[in-house]
Amino acid sequence: EKVTNKFTLALKPTISVGNANETSLLVSFSENNPAGTQYLISCGSQYVNAQGSLVSTPVWFTPQGRNITVNGLSPNTSYTFTAKAKNGEGLETEASDSKSSRTLALPPQTLVFPVITQNSIKVEWASIPDAARYDIEVDGQIVNNGTSNTYTHSGLQPETSHTYRVRITNAGGTGNWGTLYNQSTLMNNPGMPANIQTSRSKT
Repeated sequence: EKVTNKFTLALKPTISVGNANETSLLVSFSENNPAGTQYLISCGSQYVNAQGSLVSTPVWFTPQGRNITVNGLSPNTSYTFTAKAKNGEGLETEASDSKSSRTLALPPQTLVFPVITQNSIKVEWASIPDAARYDIEVDGQIVNNGTSNTYTHSGLQPETSHTYRVRITNAGGTGNWGTLYNQSTLMNNPGMPANIQTSRSKT
């Protein structure tokens, strides 16, 4: 007598998206489908393959460890994912609820110092779209600079050297620090000497 295997339907996937990097996001599964269940992961009009790349054609695969790192993404960009599962007979579930996350932003590539005096240094950098916060490290101390892309370091001594670097927090998390810059305050302007006395010699 012929034996026919019957499979129950796979569970609708429950996904989460996070662990943002500048060019990658982690898609994880938390429903209780059996080991070996295959998934189809969509991102907009593209699909994720078993290597974590976005491709144009659908790819069913079993994620190792119930998650997959999606690579080759653009920095500071939001991506939305959905997933389907299928059982041993090839019957597909409906798509999961969509989940989105944003890759981390690259730090500012350049810091400029438009105003430098004997006692202060003004630092500026290019505004980054969707930045929720800028942190500036000032002489090793981290300052939460809010959403402003300028910072004035005041109360300094003339002819002293100071270091600065900036990082960005967006919806995906806090990014990496940018290049460390070193800038010095100006020297004091020489003033007129005080109490100068002159005398005329007789010849």
